[in-house]
Amino acid sequence: MINIYQHKKITDNLINVDVRVDGGNWYEIELTWEDETHPNCLIDPFYRCYRKKKYKRTQDVEKFKINFRSRKIKSHNFAKNQKWNTFNPKHHTKTYIVDTFNLYVSTWNHMFEVKAKTEEYKLIQTIWC
Repeated sequence: MINIYQHKKITDNLINVDVRVDGGNWYEIELTWEDETHPNCLIDPFYRCYRKKKYKRTQDVEKFKINFRSRKIKSHNFAKNQKWNTFNPKHHTKTYIVDTFNLYVSTWNHMFEVKAKTEEYKLIQTIWC
């Protein structure tokens, strides 16, 4: 079981969770949000057009892999201490060994942390694998 928490200021709704066995003890988990809303309301319409042109959608899809036996979570989508409203956030690839299977969606573009930096999170999904 893994709990997904989302920063309370993120307004996009999680609309789909897909779990696949990725060989051995790894599970690949794909999360889809209805949108990816930029925190600057003047930029958001342009950003939405950019996403529609580049990805042919405005939904946001993020993935991570988890291994319950080795207690590892890995992704190319870690925030690495960026604030939720970072104007141009950078993606970081990392593998973490964790004590608890909690993942925190900490930025407006749905990047992850393995520990909550504040108490401003709400549980949005529990995934059973």
